[in-house]
Amino acid sequence: NIAIVDQEFNPPPIVSTAFYVMHPRKGVDGRFLLLYLRSRFFIDFVSLHSTGIAYPAISDSKFSLGVVPLPPTNEQHRIVARVEQLFAQTRALREKLARSQTELARVNESALAQLLKAETPKEFHAHWSFIAQHFDTLYAEPEHIAPLRQTILELAVRGKLTRREPADEPASELLKRIREQQDPKGFQKPFGSIRDDEKPFQLPEGWEWARLDDICSVVIDPTHHMPKTVERGVKFISAKDLLNDGTINFERDIKLISEEDFASMSRRLLPQRGDIIYSRIGARLGKARIVNTNERFMISYSCCLIRPLIEAEYLNLYLDSGIVLEQAQGHTKSIGVPDLGLKKIKGFLIALPSLQEQQRIIAKARQVKKLCDDLETKLAAARDERERLTAALLAEIA
Repeated sequence: NIAIVDQEFNPPPIVSTAFYVMHPRKGVDGRFLLLYLRSRFFIDFVSLHSTGIAYPAISDSKFSLGVVPLPPTNEQHRIVARVEQLFAQTRALREKLARSQTELARVNESALAQLLKAETPKEFHAHWSFIAQHFDTLYAEPEHIAPLRQTILELAVRGKLTRREPADEPASELLKRIREQQDPKGFQKPFGSIRDDEKPFQLPEGWEWARLDDICSVVIDPTHHMPKTVERGVKFISAKDLLNDGTINFERDIKLISEEDFASMSRRLLPQRGDIIYSRIGARLGKARIVNTNERFMISYSCCLIRPLIEAEYLNLYLDSGIVLEQAQGHTKSIGVPDLGLKKIKGFLIALPSLQEQQRIIAKARQVKKLCDDLETKLAAARDERERLTAALLAEIA
């Protein structure tokens, strides 16, 4: 930390021993000295002669031995003026870039929003044509890809990226079979009625609206008892372990619980391959992840367990979309830590296509994810290359 005292003080201030005070001699421009003390050359000198790890320091005697290249006084003034001019240009450029990035983010957000709002195929293709035409500009940085990926996946579960085939059975037949599967004796509970004002968008032909509870054999949360941590035991998964890459963390910093606690909690629920773990409490509210392991584990009450009677991967995509997230955020109980009740989760509205359409949507989603992941990787690599070339150029100039 370096500063010039540019005003008079009465009485004069007392300076901490953590500082080294310099009084430039006549003919030495303090602003020029300040620039040099901030340069890499002098910083390297200080680092070389400092001692201590936690609190590195350089003694007065060593600091005073620092060498300063001193041009004539008029040259010092010209150097200071030129640097200040360049700094002003740099600040202006930084502000211009910030405005450009803000504007680009706004255009990105607007373009994707218009794509989601499209009511007809004609509107959809018009908005997508705009994105395709300006793709290199709109998606030039890695951080631009995540919203694009999420939007495309949401379009997929709205049925806008696949086509219904004539041989597909209507989703009403699927719901009929699910009802029979839930109670083969024929005493099924009636599916909950769905009001028109609840429906977030218009369904494609052959689709149906259903409550989450209607298309699952189990939607349940574990006991609210928080078991103690042990050194060896069964893995205990919480909302923090539902990772942003779509997987569940079973390896890093995992809490372990005793066999006795696991046995007690598993009497209520026991996760298995193909289930969906859904986070219902905390900052990671609304994350859905499929269980792709056969190993034993238990979940925290920050999550609930969903066992679907339809394609699990399709339901996972839908639950992880912004469509359901809006429902989830609108039903949280707490102002501090968001807490989504199980009754509200069971009542989530799910847009249900036929099984054949679900499988096509899954295939399309996998394809989109891979393309977006590849694009994100290439953009990150390009940024790294730009940063490397910039550093090399600056090094050559220095």
